[in-house]
Amino acid sequence: MTSDGEVADQGSEGDTAAALSSEVARRPLTRVLGPVPARSNGLIRVAVVVDDPMLGSGLALMVANARCGLVELVGHAALEVGAVVMLAEVRPEVVIFQISGSRGPATVKAALAGVRQIQEASPASAVIALVAHDDPELLRELVGAGVTRY
Repeated sequence: MTSDGEVADQGSEGDTAAALSSEVARRPLTRVLGPVPARSNGLIRVAVVVDDPMLGSGLALMVANARCGLVELVGHAALEVGAVVMLAEVRPEVVIFQISGSRGPATVKAALAGVRQIQEASPASAVIALVAHDDPELLRELVGAGVTRY
């Protein structure tokens, strides 16, 4: 990544995605999440937002049953059905946003619209994108839109 935040030309799409992923991974989580507020139970509040309800149920179940002792599932919903209301109510510290779909401009546009909806509903939440492919355009746009990890 260049000093102005642009991803340097790395050659193939895979190289570009790997370079972007490496850059994002080097960001310290304390900078991403900011100061962690006092929690009554000491757990990080996590919400799951999905664009594929079948995958979302499984992902929410995995977070809810995590045995690491660090996270608490505070809600999950499909983006089109209740996610904005849920996020505004539970105000999670982290939102895991599952993005499916095919490659191309429609996926990028839908994913960015989803990130904006999540950020409007819960502006203090760190957004982690769970994507099924490594389209450099999508990843670059997501990071530019404020996604903190993917």
